[in-house]
Amino acid sequence: MNDQQFQELLQALRYGYAQRQRMIELLETINAKLDLNAAAPNFERQLSDFGDFDWASIQARVIERDRYGPTLVEWRGRQYKRRSPDNKFGAAIWFSRAIGKEGDRVKYERLITFRSSDSDEVEPISRQAERWLES
Repeated sequence: MNDQQFQELLQALRYGYAQRQRMIELLETINAKLDLNAAAPNFERQLSDFGDFDWASIQARVIERDRYGPTLVEWRGRQYKRRSPDNKFGAAIWFSRAIGKEGDRVKYERLITFRSSDSDEVEPISRQAERWLES
């Protein structure tokens, strides 16, 4: 192979590489756009995992935090706020975001829920179900 042939081959390889890189970029852009339409997965973990949870394991990153841990995380370009109400369902922390309205109610999606295993308190069976079970 002479020098000219080598230069032509090198130029062809560079062109092919550039085209391949452009195709990869386009596919990544398409994939990112498709992912933006995907609903949040609502992962579930134990409440004891919250303090040292590896957010990268679900492809999320912490944006803001306070003394208890993350308050705002980002997943696939969307931001999710920490929530933790006092209610009958027990100790839980989750990250959610509003996704629209259904009538007068705001609709939310959850990214992840940290729940204590003792928060799964069982409610009593209804009288109607009890009668059915006893028949």
